[in-house]
This record gives sequence, structure tokens and C-alpha cells, in this order.
Amino acid sequence: MSARISSIGSFSIRALGAACMMLAGVAQAATIQEPYTLSSSKGVLNLLMVAEEQTVPTLSPLNPKGLVYSVCIRPSNGSETCPPPPANIIPYAGPLLKLQQGDVVNVHLVNNLPPLTDSFHASNPEEPTEAFLSMDPTNIHFHGMMVSAHYPTAAVPTYGDNIYVYTFNPKNGTPPALAAAHADVRIHSTDYSITIPPNHPSGLFWIHSHIHGISLNQISSGLSGTISVGAVGDYVCNNDPCSSFLAKLPIRHLVIKDLQVLANGARMDEQDSMMCLSPSTGGLVLPPLNGYCAGQNFSGAGGPNYTGAKWFVTINGQQFPTVPITSPGGEIWRLANESGSATHNLSLYDPVTRQNMIFQVLSVDGVTLPPNVAGDNARRFHVVSCPGLPAWSPVGQYPLCADQILMMPSSRVEIWFAYRDGAGNLTSPPAGSGAILLDSGYNTGPAGDTWPAVNLAQVNFTPAGTTRSPLFLTTSGTPLTISDPLRFTQDVDQDQTTAATSPDQGVMAANCVPLAAGHRRRIFFNVGADYPDLFGLGYEEVDANQPPNRFGIYPAVPNTYRPVTEFNGAMPTVCLTLGPDNRPVPETWELVNLSGETHNFHIHQTKFQVVSSPPVSGTRAPSEGTFAYVDNVPVLHANGAVDPNSPNFNPNTPGGCSSVDAWRSGACPSAPTVVRIPFFVAGDYVFHCHILEHEDGGMMARIRVRILGHN
Repeated sequence: MSARISSIGSFSIRALGAACMMLAGVAQAATIQEPYTLSSSKGVLNLLMVAEEQTVPTLSPLNPKGLVYSVCIRPSNGSETCPPPPANIIPYAGPLLKLQQGDVVNVHLVNNLPPLTDSFHASNPEEPTEAFLSMDPTNIHFHGMMVSAHYPTAAVPTYGDNIYVYTFNPKNGTPPALAAAHADVRIHSTDYSITIPPNHPSGLFWIHSHIHGISLNQISSGLSGTISVGAVGDYVCNNDPCSSFLAKLPIRHLVIKDLQVLANGARMDEQDSMMCLSPSTGGLVLPPLNGYCAGQNFSGAGGPNYTGAKWFVTINGQQFPTVPITSPGGEIWRLANESGSATHNLSLYDPVTRQNMIFQVLSVDGVTLPPNVAGDNARRFHVVSCPGLPAWSPVGQYPLCADQILMMPSSRVEIWFAYRDGAGNLTSPPAGSGAILLDSGYNTGPAGDTWPAVNLAQVNFTPAGTTRSPLFLTTSGTPLTISDPLRFTQDVDQDQTTAATSPDQGVMAANCVPLAAGHRRRIFFNVGADYPDLFGLGYEEVDANQPPNRFGIYPAVPNTYRPVTEFNGAMPTVCLTLGPDNRPVPETWELVNLSGETHNFHIHQTKFQVVSSPPVSGTRAPSEGTFAYVDNVPVLHANGAVDPNSPNFNPNTPGGCSSVDAWRSGACPSAPTVVRIPFFVAGDYVFHCHILEHEDGGMMARIRVRILGHN
């Protein structure tokens, strides 16, 4: 397999590309539109955000109802209704909030959502305390941003980026008392105030609901938006000769969402990843269609009949839009995967050369790739050599080029994309040149999901004039460094409020101590130990001062192991304190996947460096160098038994490990993903798998970070 034709996952790009060629002449949809944009002014953005249900006319002919944010500058008269948006706005795409460092974002969130009728966890008899979720409470989370997670205080009577508050629509009934055991309960509306630190990285982030148990339902239905902090010029071609070139490049936001809709127009909140698979082979149905895949009939095997259903995969809320590239220097693309659970395996396929086009990766998860980036430790790209670049370049001049992006849920990637010929050289495009933005599908493992192949957009190159393009764009942003959390976060001393409202404070006080030198934490991912149809996380402390066993596994600290269990929101799994003078505390974590499907690790209020991770098919092994900061990373599935007759076979997760002991003994290989996490924001927040079927199912844990002296 050449460096230009590859597979990430298990599906051939060559075969899919040929299939795309069959559809290249299909009539195109409308020209792509940017999301509805609201920008801060004089350091403030005051928003009214109303979560509500609306018809999505761009998803014709089924025209389902989705969940959207009706968003506007908050009316000064106190009204809780936004005026109708401009006629060309697609609310399902979500808003784009343009912010600057030092801004204050005030959000008045109103819940006008209808009751949920399709919720596994609200109706699951194994989870009787979750029935209140059918009332469809909501909240918001500023994903990827390093901001305060504070509770209200007398001085600051608003919430920060705090997921432990649920806002209920009073029309859906009165929430039961047990709802308060999960989070603060608010009726009708909640006020948030987020201060963006002056040294917050510029980049791409997003905002979405985060109600445990129904996050998938709300986000897969459309309840999210996109956030831009600062400007692309803050970290690309900053004070560099290419800055004049960058100033001429259009900047385009591409927001990916997916929605399953039955033949009668009803949306499926609880997604079925098998909807579009072949009933006979269980594999992809090819060729890929434009903007959706077609539901199949599984009734012959006792399954559902999805005939007439469509699984829409949209860009900015549009089915297979046309993307016109009129700038001779190409464009900056800012991509965000705002799907609930689906992974999107993206490439730009040129039907003339029959290969993927090369692009330069500029930023990942809202943080610039530092100069001399080592490569792709996070295993998200098929890395290739940058055409035209000498084998040796000055220090700080090694761009990251790729021809494929693996975007797991929540990830963001920014790229420079311009026309290139068959050799990958930047050149003027011939008349009629184009490419297909292709989602080639992805399989998450023997016990996992197969996400469909879909043509997402038609790209047409129609440049006006010519330009002299540099071989690459310089990235000059500083890697994430936080020197003082007291200046970095708003109201970081909210820790005192957290202590006063946390019922388990006395239990955790003795455990809220720093890790000993050379110690690290190990997080296990697997199905739940008590309910095999749910998910969970396990934990132990590790002593890396001791020699590892012959399988490279460091020993656990005695009496620290906790088995894999579902999320317990009342009891933090991890508690730690900031350092002297509340300096950041770095920790090393091992992420060990014992299941037969790949997961996607994410943590709130911080970012992390991926030190090492097992290879994903089609990606390149990491080399030594500078590691980029990210806020999510694939945690590859275990390589356990798939034969039911094997003594190590796990019927709950084929290909996974039958036990932690099987992993320790080498009977079930699973290489840890090792990450380095700097903690600098005090408060209570979470880490979890950002495949929301898994997070809702219990694969999440609470973390508590204390200011020194506040146990």
C-alpha cells in the first residue's frame, strides 16, 4: 500500500474513491453556508440560548424535527424569545460564537425541549433512578476550553463551565427529589458566566449539552454549536512573511453532524450503528451516497426494518453541499466533529488522480501544533511527507502534512487545503477540477460499531487569478503553558463552594493528596461489571519506580484497585491538590482498554499530551520530538479472543479481555495509551469516553481538584 492510498480502520480508500467517481456527476446541492455567527463586542457576549425542537428542512425529503439552539444577543427587555434569524440561516448547524481572550460570555439558557420518547436510560429497568431523564433536562458545556467550572456564590451568582446543573422545562412536569442527587436542579432557565483567560489558546472549540444518560439523545439531534477563540492569524503565519498570503485565504468552518431518521420522518435519538450495513455481510453498503446512507432491512434475521430510513451526515446542516474554492491559494478549513457517537474518517479524494489530496495540519483541538511537532502521537492522521519540502529544514520548520483525518466524536482539526496535482505539488487547477470530501467509514473493533461511508461535499476549484503559494504555512503559536492558575481561571477559589455542597467531602479528604514521585494513575475502560449492557471505568494507582513485568506492565499500588463500574456522580474517582502557590500539577495517566471496541478519552478543563499510544491501521508510528496538546484521543481496543471456544473469550465484549488479571498476565494484549495531564483549574469536573453511547452508559468519572489547603 502506497503512502498516498491508505486505510485508517479497515476500509480501503482506493475502493471507496472509485465508488465516489461513480457519483461525481450527480446534481449538486446548494453552496455551503457558514454557521450563524455571533461575535463579542468590547469584551462581552451576552447571549440568550433557547433549547427547542424545530423542523430541519435541509434534510429533505423526510424533513425531521431536530433539537437546536435558538440563539441571539440577549434582549435588554428581558424577553426569552429570539427574533427569527435571517432566512438563509440553518439553525440545525448550530451557532458560531466568535470570542477573544479576556472576554466574558454570559449565557441565559432556557429549556423549551419536549419530553423524550426515545431514551434507553430513562426507560431501562436496570437504571430506575434515571427515569426522570424522560423530562429532557439540559445544560451546556464549553468543550475543550480551560475555564472555571465554578458553582454560584454570593459574589458570582452564576454557573461556570459546570455540568452539575440540570435545567428542566416546567411544561414536562416537576422533577423528582432524586434528580438533586445528580446535580443542582433549575427550573426553566439557568445563567452561566464564563471568563476566557487572557492567555487562553486561540483555536476552535464547541458548546454542547452534557446531561449524563441523554447526552447522545440531545447532541445527535443537533444540540450543539461551535466556538472560535482569537484569530487564525494568532498562530498561523504570525509575524512571518506568509502573513500576507494568509490574509488572502478564506477561512471556512465545517461542522459535521449526523441524524438518523426513519421512513416516517421520526428521528432516532438512540442511534443504531447497523442501520446502513449490509444485512447479508454486515459490512458497508457501497457506493457511498451523497449526504446520507440508506437504511437496510434486517427483519429476515429478526431485526428492525429500516427501509426508507436515512442516516444523514451533514456539513453545516446541509446534505452534500458544494464547496467552491475560488481563492488561488486555497482555504483554511476548520473542521469540528459534533456527532454524538460517530467517528468520521475524512479525506479529499481527487477522482482524476484517483488518490487523496494532501493538506497541512495547523491545529488540533484548539491548540496550535508547535514547531517541530513529532508527528501524530494522537493517531488521528495518515501522515505523509510535505511535497517540495527539503529533507532537511531549519529548526522550527517541520510542518505536519496528511491525506486523511480520523475524527472521533468531539475532535477539531484545522488545515490548509489547496489544489495539488498527482505528485502533490501546489499548482493551478485545470478547468473542471474537483474533489469529494469523503467519509470512508470506520470500524471500532470486534465488539464495536461500523460507521457508514458517505460523500459529504463536492469541492469545486474555480480560482480567480493566480498566486505564489508558500510550500507550507508556519505555525508560531506557543504550546500550552500555564504558569499561574489563579490568573488563568475565573473564581478558582470556588473550591470552597464545592466543598460545602459535596456530601462526600469527609470521605475524600484523606485521599485528596498528590501522587508520590514516580507514581501514575491507570484508568481501565470496559463494559460494566454489574450490567454487561452498560459501560464503565476502573482505576488503580501505579508505581512506575518498580520494574514492570515481562509484558511491560508496572505494578499497582496495593489497595488502590477499583473494578470497572458505571458512573457515580456523587463520588470522585480521582482527587488531587494543586501545588504550592496553587501551581499546576502534572500527572501521567495510563489508559487501558479492556474491551473489544475503541474508546475516545476526553477530560474537562484541561488538555493533555499523548506520550505513546498503540498504532491505528494506516497511521505512522510517533517519533521523538515535541508533543502537541489535545483534549481527546482514541484508546484502541484490546486484542483479546474472538473465538467463543477460547478460555479467554469475553461474551460481553468479543475481542476484549475477560478480566484485568488476563491483561496483567499477557493473555489479553492491550497497549496503554500514556498521557501527560497538567491540572491547573480547581473544581469538580469529569473525564469520560466521548462516544456518547458509552458516556451515557456509564463510562465517565468525577475528578476533584483542590486548592492547596482546602481539603
